[in-house]
Amino acid sequence: MSSDKNRISKKEVEFGTYYAHSQRPKHAREVDESLSANLTNNPFLWLEDFSRHDFPLIDTIARQKPKGYTKSRGKNAYSELMEFYNV
Repeated sequence: MSSDKNRISKKEVEFGTYYAHSQRPKHAREVDESLSANLTNNPFLWLEDFSRHDFPLIDTIARQKPKGYTKSRGKNAYSELMEFYNV
């Protein structure tokens, strides 16, 4: 998706965080989506502790699947996020 390794696109962040959230156990997702936590736009901060942070439209009550999302795109974007943040 992203050709510049010093940047990650907004779409990659959306797809990657959506994929990461969808891989969590169903009960954990449901509980997380029903509670409010501090909102962050930083995917690394969110990935560090799902229970302390909410990512807009990913694990909030107003959850939405990103436009154009597919599981394979999400998985690839998640890999890009992990590589970008050296995780």
